[in-house]
Amino acid sequence: MPCVTDSHRTAETAGSDPSGGATPAGGIASDTTGGSLIRGGAWQSAGNVMPQLYTLAISVAAARFLGPERLGRQSFIAFVALSVVMVLSLGVALSLQRSIAESVGRGRADEARALAGWGTRVLLAMALLGGAGVALPGLLGATPGPAWLLAGLATALAIAHAAPSSALLGVQRFREAARVGLATGLLAVVGTVLVLALGGGIAGLFAVEAVVSAVNLAWTSALARRSWRRLGQLPRPSPALRRATARYGGFMTLSIMLSYVAWRRSEFFVLAYYSTDTQIALYSIAFAATAAVSALPERLSQVMVSAFATLLGAGAHGRIRSAFSRSLRLILLFTVVLTAAALATGPEAVTTVYGHKYREAGQLLLILLLIIPFVPLWHLSNSLLTGLGEVRAPLLTSATAAAVNLALAFLLIPSLEAVGAALANTGGQLCATAVAFAFARRRIGRVDWRLPWLLRGVAVSALAGLATWAVADRVGGGLGLALGLAAGAVALSILASKVHVLSADDAGRLEADIGSALGGRMGTAVRLVAEPAAKAP
Repeated sequence: MPCVTDSHRTAETAGSDPSGGATPAGGIASDTTGGSLIRGGAWQSAGNVMPQLYTLAISVAAARFLGPERLGRQSFIAFVALSVVMVLSLGVALSLQRSIAESVGRGRADEARALAGWGTRVLLAMALLGGAGVALPGLLGATPGPAWLLAGLATALAIAHAAPSSALLGVQRFREAARVGLATGLLAVVGTVLVLALGGGIAGLFAVEAVVSAVNLAWTSALARRSWRRLGQLPRPSPALRRATARYGGFMTLSIMLSYVAWRRSEFFVLAYYSTDTQIALYSIAFAATAAVSALPERLSQVMVSAFATLLGAGAHGRIRSAFSRSLRLILLFTVVLTAAALATGPEAVTTVYGHKYREAGQLLLILLLIIPFVPLWHLSNSLLTGLGEVRAPLLTSATAAAVNLALAFLLIPSLEAVGAALANTGGQLCATAVAFAFARRRIGRVDWRLPWLLRGVAVSALAGLATWAVADRVGGGLGLALGLAAGAVALSILASKVHVLSADDAGRLEADIGSALGGRMGTAVRLVAEPAAKAP
């Protein structure tokens, strides 16, 4: 949300494959394969990663045009608005998404469409409440007043957008959902930079956000209505189904409120009380950069909610544990590579892009990046619990993490300011990850880590990261970053092909899922880094 910020054939026909075509509901569980999830995850990742990159671009423009103090004030308003969007919409949206997915898995397309209509009405009511709440400070005299009012409008539109978006995700129409954000995000970048250059200031920035939110809502709603027509007639969902979805949504909302404390800059409130707008600006830049790095593994993990719910609805319980283990191994391997590159180049990149006045943000970034390798573990565990309809486990997880985060924030921020905020955020997230994984493992049993290959991946990533840092630090500036990343990529390719960071089984399945992509080059790359398959006697 912050601008420096996202013909019915028969009653048994439902859903879609991730590439957009309609599929029979009875077959959607069998269609929920590694390939379908990778394709869907790629679209969802693009729909999440690109907006994060858009956000960074706008953040750079805002930092240059507004300066540290006004950037801090803008970041605080944006954080308040985003907090309201997350609290009032995400729990209902996740509940709606998993209920629609489970109904589709049972072959109840008409039931899924009825849930979509009911969820829309609920979220529209939330939108009115949230928008008014964010606009209220502006009406009471908070400055700048127009920025608060425009942020309230953007908040209402963003909450309403959660209804059609969750309906699309529930029937696995990932590509359509992602395309909207990719297009409108680019519009936001161009519009915001132009408005800032013309002197629009903080209020102009939120005016662009409101326009983009309106376009998102209109476009996604049109796509959702087209999908709903394929899901059958629109009966009223049964009272029992409405109650179950609402009850789960209520638990999820409370859980999200608590997890938000640990994961989404709740330290801002403490930092705003004890420190200055400049410290908020520094922390905001470091946090935005970390969010951009974590966006891809985060979205790849979150796409599994619909998969786990669909497999549960189809009674395919045996596939859930294997899907969790394999997804964790592959996403974690990718994430450690990403973390090594970010640690090697992050501080220099912040100074080069934002300017020397924001150099301290690069030091904060090193602290916040320490949580990135744990992102897949947290999000996959949470996706599993959500997909299986758990309510108490996510709630207990979030409550524990929130308590740790708040305790650390009040303990560290008064003396360490932004550094204390970064340490508090990292501590809360580590706690949340440990508790969430413990609950997930209790549900599915032992997780197959394939530790020999995972440890090889960590070692190779660390060496490639050192190569990246050595070149980038010696050359310096933008050229040093480019040459360092190139050196790291070469080192990674050579080491991974020599050491073999994928087991033959994982490589075989991954090649079957994505091997034909890019003219077969993905299959070649997978074979290069994989353990050689055992030859038949």
